[in-house]
Amino acid sequence: MNRYAAAHGVFTERTKAKAIGIWGATTGLGVACGPILGGWLLESFWWGSVFLALAIAAAVSIVAAASVVTTSSDPATPPIDYGGLVLSVLAVGTLVFTVTEAPDRGWADTMTVTGFVLAIALFALLMFWECARDEPMIDVKLFTNMRFTAASASVTFAYFALFGFIFLITQYFQLVRGYPPLETGLKLIPVAASIAAGSILGTGLAVRLGNKAVVTAGLSLFTVAFLWIATVSQSTSYLEIALQMIPLGLGLGLTSAPATEAIMGAVPATRPASDPR
Repeated sequence: MNRYAAAHGVFTERTKAKAIGIWGATTGLGVACGPILGGWLLESFWWGSVFLALAIAAAVSIVAAASVVTTSSDPATPPIDYGGLVLSVLAVGTLVFTVTEAPDRGWADTMTVTGFVLAIALFALLMFWECARDEPMIDVKLFTNMRFTAASASVTFAYFALFGFIFLITQYFQLVRGYPPLETGLKLIPVAASIAAGSILGTGLAVRLGNKAVVTAGLSLFTVAFLWIATVSQSTSYLEIALQMIPLGLGLGLTSAPATEAIMGAVPATRPASDPR
């Protein structure tokens, strides 16, 4: 079942924007709570406790979703596309495994090259599979709609950049500045708070100014933030780094929430995304 079409059956137009803003704000909550909780666990217990905590959180989320989340009101909700589900897991899993192993094995290593070729083949097979289904997991024809494609690319690049920043700044704080894990997590609060604020602000501004203007502003803030972050050195004060996190977080919030609304808006509200009419 296409998740964007399903959302049309759960939320009304009045509640959809609010739901997207709250969803975006939870990203900031996760960026704040994850490193702080992880740092505390690493300092208090063994490293495997982080994964145990994630397993518990996942179990709680499953129970909460089953208890609270309402079912789509669409009477024609399509069945789950298990073939597309399996192919997508294999394709993404192969790509992630290959990228993860490449630095150790070498980018020109036979296994690395084979992994990339296999990932491309799996993604191509997934595309052909989805095109052949009457009720696909996602209608790939949606990508011919430039609004859908541009919004999807904006969200992808925004989160790719955010996770790259979190990955590197964590190592910078711990390996270069010598901060312990818990303190490192606490020092990421400015970017987390900015993401939450930007998500709520972005949704409201998109209603008044339009998604295109707000997403453009968000990506511009992203550019400014990373140009500034590129100047970080061993002697850079934490205050300056914290200030750099603010346009980064605001940029993500202003990009992700309006872009997500644009993605959902590109899917007809009266039918599943698998119906290309």
